[in-house]
Amino acid sequence: MSNLIIERQDRRVVVTQLPKCSDVSSGEKLTQCDGPIIKYRRRRVELIEAAGKMQTQSWLLYDFDCVYNREGNKMKAFHLVIALLALSLISPARLEAWSYTSGQFQRATLPPQSHLLVSSSQADLDNDGVLEELVLLDKRALIISSGKTAWISPDGWQVVQASFTDLNHDGRPEVTLLVWRAFQPWPIDRYLPHGGRIQDFHNSDGMSCHLILISWQRGALREQWAGSALADPLRSFIAADLDGDGRQELLALESRYDDPSSAPSRALTAWEWNGFGFTLLARHPGRFLDFIVVQQGANDPILLLHW
Repeated sequence: MSNLIIERQDRRVVVTQLPKCSDVSSGEKLTQCDGPIIKYRRRRVELIEAAGKMQTQSWLLYDFDCVYNREGNKMKAFHLVIALLALSLISPARLEAWSYTSGQFQRATLPPQSHLLVSSSQADLDNDGVLEELVLLDKRALIISSGKTAWISPDGWQVVQASFTDLNHDGRPEVTLLVWRAFQPWPIDRYLPHGGRIQDFHNSDGMSCHLILISWQRGALREQWAGSALADPLRSFIAADLDGDGRQELLALESRYDDPSSAPSRALTAWEWNGFGFTLLARHPGRFLDFIVVQQGANDPILLLHW
């Protein structure tokens, strides 16, 4: 726990520093032991030059001026280098821009001066004026408040993603977790002769995928909502206001149980909170590797998909 406290203290220093350009021609004097750095910089130049020759990936040459958190506040003015650029050059792939319009996903054009939507790393969950922080460590989620662990995910949960959101539209932040845990059927299913509707919603190891919301309830951080085993597991998710109504929707990449972890996802999906769970808004099939969300001003966000 002391390591986490130190890491939180160091972070306040790190986020205030502008990253230095790592380039072969930077003029920095390196020694023989810096061989890996030199190799990285040379390879970086090769990738950038190759990217300039790839017409299908020309949108990546946009110069992003700022990074913003999910509330739209400017975090740091520096030029953003998208990691998808390097990913796209490792193997044959496509990079495309999509939007959610009129209830469906449609091809879009990436506007200039777009900014990346980044989930906030801090939120006041209990409305006491102190910001909590979210840590994902060895597939365990920890909520840190005033340097102490206020909540930790239970044993048996494999948390693959965690984010501060307001997906249930109650005006208060919650923590959304993407979790794998041992499959459990609905209680009524135990009495059915042929199992229930979710009996196959797990992989060959008996693990099922769930979306779980953690929030401040009755004086403590608790499990506010936990979905049943998903019919199709999620690889990753992003919370974003897709239609400009001021409320977040859930964007997610779906896969299949027992798909290898290295396999692409099977579909891009959008969901909205219906008061007691999530309702599917749109699904677009495809073989997606990853995605991010960018936005220009008050315009609807654009999804950048890595095929």
